[in-house]
Amino acid sequence: RDLGITIIDVCMDSNIVETERVLPDVIYRMTADFQGVMCIDSFAVDALEASIDIYPGRPIVNSIALEEFAPGISKIDAIVPITQHHNPVYIALVTDGDGPALTADKKYELSLKIVEECAKYGVTPDQLMIDINGFPIGSESEEGMNFTLESLNSIERIKSIHPDIMTSIGVGNLTNGLAKKPYMRKALTSVFLDEARKRGLDAAILNPNHYVPAESLDKYDYDLCLKVIFERDLDAFAELEDIAERKKGNIVVRKTSYDDLPLEDQICEKIKDGFKERDTGTFVKGDFTYEYKDKIALSMATIVDNHKPLVFINDYLMVAMKALGDGFGRGEVSLPHLLKAADVMKHCMGFIETYMRNESGVKATDVIEYKGTIVLGTVYQ
Repeated sequence: RDLGITIIDVCMDSNIVETERVLPDVIYRMTADFQGVMCIDSFAVDALEASIDIYPGRPIVNSIALEEFAPGISKIDAIVPITQHHNPVYIALVTDGDGPALTADKKYELSLKIVEECAKYGVTPDQLMIDINGFPIGSESEEGMNFTLESLNSIERIKSIHPDIMTSIGVGNLTNGLAKKPYMRKALTSVFLDEARKRGLDAAILNPNHYVPAESLDKYDYDLCLKVIFERDLDAFAELEDIAERKKGNIVVRKTSYDDLPLEDQICEKIKDGFKERDTGTFVKGDFTYEYKDKIALSMATIVDNHKPLVFINDYLMVAMKALGDGFGRGEVSLPHLLKAADVMKHCMGFIETYMRNESGVKATDVIEYKGTIVLGTVYQ
């Protein structure tokens, strides 16, 4: 109330209680004392229907999308017909069967389709709030991609579809993994929202404690945020991390030399620090020539003289990666840092895999008899 919030997102999906029964009860109890608007949010279509039926007013429904709810039935087809009689505002995610849209082009393309599909049910553009998708800063896997900039660039294009269309973003996704660095989260969120508002963003789902007027930020920090957002400058990101740590009273020491450490520790510390030494060249190891793109491969070429490759992987490299993973789980290591470290690890593994293949006597052109096939799956989207 004291922060001027007039809409609250009420999100419930649970494997502990029956969402279809509990969410309507929560809505019923909360509306007795909440004077604002509720954005009712659940993956469970039955729960949305039941909650909207008892909601005393015009709700916001979070969310509809082009992705399949059931074979041949999109989330638009599943949700709009059973809720449209309440004339709600729909948050529409720019997501289809291929997952959330990553580029401004794809976000615009899906927004057009959403407007067309919703029109079949009589939903007008003024009932649509297009969610432009936010992804964690620095989490891109494609070279040259900038998720944050793609989201910003999509806003004006989406709003050009119809003057009544609104846009929104779940802005907390941008700073996922920065829970232990509140100043950094606040600075990046505030600068992003300032830039998004300049382009016409209408709303955002956010923790209001993660936002301040952008002009109240230190000018140096503000400029660092702009570099992160517009240039995907991960050095600026790391500097912001240091600033956030110092504001918590922590002393930040960046290692500039690893020469005083044993070689095993040098490699592990470089991985944990995400320390890149980009350089290209070749060297001969045994009877094969290896082409490297990071100097850490030279250290790996020496380390296999003293350690069996699999032993070094298990006793050193995996221990380093586990320490990083645990730090990420505690919110102490950011996602961009984790990805930088994984990139250094990739150069280590690139050499070791080539070395092991050569030591086994298997040539790249040989036909290999495999022991079997392993199929790995990951959670959809």
